[in-house]
Amino acid sequence: MRTFDIDLLIFVASIVANLSLAYVVFLHAQDTKRKYAFIAFVCAQTAWAVTNYFSFRMASPETFLWFARFTLFFAVFHTYAFFFFAQSFSNNLINRWLGRMLGVIAVTVAGTALSPLTFTMLDVNTLGEFNPRTGPGMAVFGVFDMFMLLGGLAVLIKTFSGSKDERRQQIKYLLFGLGLTVAMILVLILLNFLFLGNLTLI
Repeated sequence: MRTFDIDLLIFVASIVANLSLAYVVFLHAQDTKRKYAFIAFVCAQTAWAVTNYFSFRMASPETFLWFARFTLFFAVFHTYAFFFFAQSFSNNLINRWLGRMLGVIAVTVAGTALSPLTFTMLDVNTLGEFNPRTGPGMAVFGVFDMFMLLGGLAVLIKTFSGSKDERRQQIKYLLFGLGLTVAMILVLILLNFLFLGNLTLI
């Protein structure tokens, strides 16, 4: 089996698994707020994965550049949804004013991600590989994503420290899984791109 076929098989399997999990949660989760926060998180993650996968299969530099920008666009909402999914487990809910302000900031950063402020132009190396040049908007994207990821993790840690018995065990497993996800995003994806310029892991 060719590498492309294996990549496609893994990609399709991961998308099906994500959407199936969201569907199961939709059918059986009791907490409405937590249910819809998780579904939003999975949908944003799926959109991020789809645009990222197809961006590296674009032959046209212009099409690749737009797919790369849309990858960042959905990455903004992925981390935004992650924060509010983590927040849904807290007993101290975020106030409505702050929630709306974060929403406005997320939309602004996502809009910036689609502009030349993040990827200004595209270079092509000697191997014919595309390499986007970053602009000042990339720093805004990086700060926002790290704030959302670390903020969501901090909320879960605080929730874990204040919980007891069965709920404490549930939060512990959730914290482990999401904490591992955050570590992989920050180390293998976000920091790898910001400091090494490697787009392949976004």
